[in-house]
This record gives sequence, C-alpha cells and structure tokens, in this order.
Amino acid sequence: MRTGTTSTMASSSDLPLVSIVVPNYNYGQFVCEAVESALAQSYKAIEVIVVDDGSTDDSAKKLQRFGPRIQVISQSNQGLSAARNRGMQASRGELIAFLDADDLFHSGKISEQVSYLYRHEQVSLLATGVEQGEAPTWAGLSSRCDLSRSVPLTRNDLILRTQFLPSSVIMRTAVFRELGGFNPVLQAFEDREYWIRIAKRFGVAKLVAPWTFYRTQHVSMSHNVARLEKFERIVLAETFRDPLLKRDRCLKRRTYAYACALVVRDYRKQGKPFTALLRLAESFVHWPFHLEPVPSPLRNKRIKQAAFALMEGLRLRPRPDK
Repeated sequence: MRTGTTSTMASSSDLPLVSIVVPNYNYGQFVCEAVESALAQSYKAIEVIVVDDGSTDDSAKKLQRFGPRIQVISQSNQGLSAARNRGMQASRGELIAFLDADDLFHSGKISEQVSYLYRHEQVSLLATGVEQGEAPTWAGLSSRCDLSRSVPLTRNDLILRTQFLPSSVIMRTAVFRELGGFNPVLQAFEDREYWIRIAKRFGVAKLVAPWTFYRTQHVSMSHNVARLEKFERIVLAETFRDPLLKRDRCLKRRTYAYACALVVRDYRKQGKPFTALLRLAESFVHWPFHLEPVPSPLRNKRIKQAAFALMEGLRLRPRPDK
C-alpha cells in the first residue's frame, strides 16, 4: 500500500506544524483510538489538542495514558462548535486538521494533505474521501488507486449538498484568523455552514482517496432526522440571503430538492413513511427534473423511493373494524 509522502519537503527541517483538533464529549470508548491514529501519522510535525467538552464518562481518565504527547483542554459542555473553536484558538500550527473523537486517520493522511497544500498554494482547505463502517480496512488506498487525484470545489458545490466530513479536513490557520470559527449557535450542519463561508473567500479542494475513516456503528446525532432538518434549513435560509445567490433560483431549487430527498431514507428507517412521502413530494416541487450528480442515498430514483414509502405506509395503516 502506498502511503502519503512529502518528498518535495523532506529536505527541510522546518516542516509546517499541523495542529490536530479532537473535540470529545462522552466518547471514552473511542477517543483514545482516534488520538492514537493522530499520533501514528508518518508526518511528525504535529500537535494533538483534545478539547473535552464537559464529558461525564471516563474520557479524562483514559486520556491520561498519553501524558505530554497531547494537550487536553477541559471546558464545560458548550457544544461541538465551541469545542472545535477552543482547539483552534489553542493551536500553534500553520495548518489545522479536525478529527472527531469517534473517527480515525490513515497513517499517511496528514502527509498527503500537507504535500498537496505545499504544491497548491491557491487551496486553503483540503478534504479527503472517507471509508465508512465499523472498523477500517483502508481497502480504498490500494496501489491501483490514484491517491493524488483531487477535485476543486466551489461555494455552489458546497451549498448544493455536503461534499465531505469534518474529520477529513485540513486547512490553513490563516483561514481561522480571517473568518473566525464555527458558528456555536448551530447544533447541526455547523460544518457545512463553515465550509460555505470559507469557499466564498478561499480555495477548497478534495482528495478523492479515502484517507479518513468514519465510524457508523454507534448511535449518533444523525439519527434525529427532524433536528438535522431544522438546522440544515436554517443554514440554507441564511446562505440564500446573500444578494448574489438570490438571483440563482436554479441553485436554490436544486439545493432544497436534495435536502428533502436525502432525508427520505432516514424517515423510512424511523418508521415514518408518510413523512418520507411528504419530503419526496417537496423534493419534486422544488426540482421535478433528474437530480445529477446523485450521491449514493439517491441512486434509487425518487419515484422508487416513493413507492417503497407508500407500501410501508399502507402496511402501517390501522385496519378498519369489521
């Protein structure tokens, strides 16, 4: 397996320091594994900052094993955005990477990203693809994979739908100094709002290869679909208040169509087929045409999703008394 390299920078003894910010709230069963993946990077000019956001589990005790190799900042529970912002404020690096406490880095991730940013000065935020599951295999990083392949992302791309996860991101500290951090008022989709804000001023790109592992086995905030919907619509409403975007009705309609269609599967999983049907109807109202390019949750066409939701709804409907 090929790993990331910084061959163009290896001769320098003054590699840019990367600050890896790990927000943690009651993820004692995962956070040490996340920290270990950060410390195991082939790129050694790193500092790891864990911000414990008022955990009530055994996180603090477990993190003691790392001693001075990491910096642990404890604060009262203020939310994910505030925890990430606190970590960025404490960072000393020229670059900042994010790692959620239940996710993992491949050992070559930071090296590959730093090398890319060194070669592409116009890019200030660089994400990666992700592997999802219960445990990483890193099968997507085989020798047959073009690990250097990247795609530029515009602000419109980031408005349309989520393009990457926070744990995949590394960015130049100058971005934080100029724009500030995540919006602490938002309890969901705070990352998407931040990326949109960044893309308005700075270059954004994504390495296609899956250098980041996203754990999906545990019950997470994403299971609260109605709550997620609420904050996504807050973010989109604020985004489209921009005078330049108000005239782009096509983008707005497609964005809301995606937002509605992407929650259909989750509502069906929650046993709410009629809510799923309602969201599908809203999606068609916003954009009755084919949605392209389609992310994996939309590979089944919306009409097929509607049929499934309708059949589920009919099965759940109480039978009339005989």
